[in-house]
Amino acid sequence: MIFSNELRALVKTTIGSLAEIFNPSIKRDLDEGVTNGKNIFLKRMAFYARMKRAIKSNDPEYINRISQQWWTGDIAEHFFLKYSDRTNRFEDLFLRHFSWSVKGVLTLEERFGYRTLVEFGCGDGSVLRYLSQNAHGIESFVGVDINDIIIEKNKLTADERCTYTCSRIQDFFNTGSIDPFIAFTFGGVLEYLSPDDLRQLYANLMNHGCSITLVEPLNSDPSSSKKGGSAFIGSEVVYFDHDHAAYLGNAGFEVIEEKIVHLMSFRWLYVVACPKGARKTE
Repeated sequence: MIFSNELRALVKTTIGSLAEIFNPSIKRDLDEGVTNGKNIFLKRMAFYARMKRAIKSNDPEYINRISQQWWTGDIAEHFFLKYSDRTNRFEDLFLRHFSWSVKGVLTLEERFGYRTLVEFGCGDGSVLRYLSQNAHGIESFVGVDINDIIIEKNKLTADERCTYTCSRIQDFFNTGSIDPFIAFTFGGVLEYLSPDDLRQLYANLMNHGCSITLVEPLNSDPSSSKKGGSAFIGSEVVYFDHDHAAYLGNAGFEVIEEKIVHLMSFRWLYVVACPKGARKTE
């Protein structure tokens, strides 16, 4: 089995590397995040080869570029469609198993009087709309996603309380003056940030007086987690297992609640945190 997996990885890497050499359009589409539906299989193989190089290089900037190439191009669209064929992520995962996580948002709103919530990695906006219907103290809900196609679709059905913007998480705080807000992520968003970018995100949240509620997947094997830091555990997509409570604590946050949920052969981390010494705003 080990040999079979190694051989399979070698074949995929070889196909992907050759695809970029002999079909320059594949390299160009991946680099530019093009969505044209062409050569999806070869693009996936090329992306796999790039991901393997990212693992070997352990270069955060290269890892960031790889993640961006995945989520902005048509292989991400293929990934979503394939996933949707098997399950409804909002109904089968969030509503069935994690709708209770809205209590973290309610706790932060009640304690500190936040009036804005920003969901990073909002996808099709289903979770954001659910939050807007159940967190009545919040006045404004902002969905942020790296994929401009899904953001434009969300804008077509957006109501007066929900707005959407296309941005990398790393770039969101460069958009101008930002009021304190509750940050929210669900189902695997911050796992795609490098450790340096995660530190910067938490520093930005702290500097703007923000709090956070997150639900993030972890490696299924607890022994592989890096306590106090991150473990690189990419498979087809580049991602990390982060010790979020440790990163938040180092950034100056107080962790109000933390627990791990075991579900579908994964471990899911739930954390609610606010700046240390935070007081309710009037």
